[in-house]
Amino acid sequence: MQQAERERKLERKILLFALLGCLISLPFVFESFYLSIFPPAISTEGIPFAQVQDIESDVRLKRGGLFAWNDAHPNNTINLGDTMFVGEGSSGQIQTKDQTVMIFGANTLVHFTSLNGFDVPEIQGGNVRFIVNGSTKIAMNGELLEITGQGAEVQLYFDSDGKPQFKTLRGEMAVNKIGTGVIASTRPLPDPPPVELIFQNETYQLRWQDLYTLEPGRRLKVKPPEAMTIHTRQALNLNRMPKDEAYELQVSPDEAFAEPLTSTLVGGSTQTIPDAFIGHNFIRVKNNAKKVFAVGTFTVLATTYPAATLVRDARFDRATQTLALDLESDQPAQAFIVEFSKNPVFDKDDEKRIVPVEDLKSIPYEGHGRLWIRVQAVLAKDLVTDFSLGHALMTTPRETLGIPILTLNSDKANTFENFQIAWTPVEGADSYDVEWTHPGGDIESFTTNLTQHTFKPSKSGYASVRVRANRGKRHGRYSDTASVNVTGSLPHLAKPVIEKPARVDVATSSNRLRAPSLPIYDGRNRFYDSNLVAVEPGGFVAISSNQNNRAQEEIMATILSVRVNHWIQNWGVDAMARMQVFGLTEAAQRSQAQDIDARLLYRLDFEPLKIRSYFPVASLALGFESYRNSGAEFYTPGYDLVKAGLRINFPAWRNWSAGGEVYYGVASDQSNKTEISGNFGYFFTEKISAGLGYRFSLFEAKTSATSPGPLPYREAYGEGYSILRFHY
Repeated sequence: MQQAERERKLERKILLFALLGCLISLPFVFESFYLSIFPPAISTEGIPFAQVQDIESDVRLKRGGLFAWNDAHPNNTINLGDTMFVGEGSSGQIQTKDQTVMIFGANTLVHFTSLNGFDVPEIQGGNVRFIVNGSTKIAMNGELLEITGQGAEVQLYFDSDGKPQFKTLRGEMAVNKIGTGVIASTRPLPDPPPVELIFQNETYQLRWQDLYTLEPGRRLKVKPPEAMTIHTRQALNLNRMPKDEAYELQVSPDEAFAEPLTSTLVGGSTQTIPDAFIGHNFIRVKNNAKKVFAVGTFTVLATTYPAATLVRDARFDRATQTLALDLESDQPAQAFIVEFSKNPVFDKDDEKRIVPVEDLKSIPYEGHGRLWIRVQAVLAKDLVTDFSLGHALMTTPRETLGIPILTLNSDKANTFENFQIAWTPVEGADSYDVEWTHPGGDIESFTTNLTQHTFKPSKSGYASVRVRANRGKRHGRYSDTASVNVTGSLPHLAKPVIEKPARVDVATSSNRLRAPSLPIYDGRNRFYDSNLVAVEPGGFVAISSNQNNRAQEEIMATILSVRVNHWIQNWGVDAMARMQVFGLTEAAQRSQAQDIDARLLYRLDFEPLKIRSYFPVASLALGFESYRNSGAEFYTPGYDLVKAGLRINFPAWRNWSAGGEVYYGVASDQSNKTEISGNFGYFFTEKISAGLGYRFSLFEAKTSATSPGPLPYREAYGEGYSILRFHY
């Protein structure tokens, strides 16, 4: 009795903590789920402070008073009380109400607030760039700072110790803590000699040694800009310096001047900086005493030969998986550099190939889906033109071979007679592979150009056979496997045994079927949450936010699920494998969805459940899901996430049962998925039941690893399925 009382107290505590966790998490889950479906419902009420001008990749905005983070978009209004976060490898640009433009770099967190009567951005981490014309106020660590300057470009970042650092990229500025005084300044010494940079267009010859080839595929990549130097026409005004006096000029790609380019200039005239790095350059001038008295920066843009290149047309041959390009250049070209991208915005890591002019009509390409290409012309003197505009086209996989349908004269064979199989012909096939699996697992294969095959089994037992179609070196999918019972002796007729029919007590049988559910402690109890093996065939529809509202790209397909559920007292394990069978739309025929879902369950077994046999049973769940979808270019390629949730089930009442589940999962890249499902069924016996169910989920990608294209990306999924269960 004492042991039972302790168990009941423990179960009450677990239930109490579970209910408390649900109450705490309910606002977060509901708000995230609601706002992800209805983003216009995000409130914009408040005092406007700034407007989002531009974003790149992962930029999020959290409204004041809300829990959820939402993707920021250009023209979004930022109010006081809002918070902005810029993720890894991303950037965002805003314009405040006083017309100050701020650029937030990666890993920047900014809270927009009012401090001491001033509306300011409070920088809590990351790096920020802005231009000061007069005065700009910001907040850090609860303190109000004022940056003054005229046309000064300022960068604020945090060092390895987390301390804020100010740096000027152009001009002069001073940082004042309001009420304290100057805490940082970049004003140079009095009366410095001016350093005037005259920016001019730079054109240089791109040599073949500036490019290198990666095998296979003759891919190209350009060496990092800081490793390349060129002669420059950048001018440095030394007219106010003493005539004929020598000065040392240092040019470096970094502010530390670790390995600078050094040259000597003479005062009294405007002279050309002889060499510079491609990209950003820092310069400093030293006098005879080796004292630095002037600094500056300039940028060298590595432009290419000024010639126009155009992609007139691009076609993709599905049968040969090749591209045919029709290109035009206003200068004679000996080859073209072709760049392939899965996005309209080209990236430095995109695949590039050198294609001779004579090979432009047959460029091998194995990718599938939407493709963007752009080209550069390689001219006769090894000059390279600028890139053409991007050109979009759709590539599709090879036409797949059909699946033969296998037919047998009989599902029985013996070791002393030939056995014949036949199958339906497949269009385009030139041969067929027949695979016979002997009893014991040994596999024997045959190849024939006929649609039938005869062979003699050599072992007795249960064997299996299947067949697939071939076209050249390409193979289709195997047919369904047929089972054959092979005997080793002559068949004989057995004397039939006539058994008397068993007496059936109709009243007892009827009462047993209509009796109340068995106790919930019994593993044979008649509700969904019991020991069972289930098969769940059904159909599903998937809709992607990246399909550009093209209805023909919706995935509609049939799906087959197998579920196993087993309990040991109050602990249970639920595992499910799901696979797309065949597609009903063009997009579904290119895709192949697979899903593995495993959950650990704890069934809450507390006092109220013993009052009524039909009282619902609740279970807490913690699980893992791995999803993959290949060939669907507008849909997520897959994700791995950890999920938690709640399962509610009702024991059978008059042979009917019902139940439902809700789960929320998070992946390692913060992508999330919300899933709701329900089912009802009918028990024919204590061990056999059947029913119907539904499943709805909403997936939101947070990085390019789980998104098929630009962020933000969401994917909705709906499924209806039938259920056949065996309860053991």
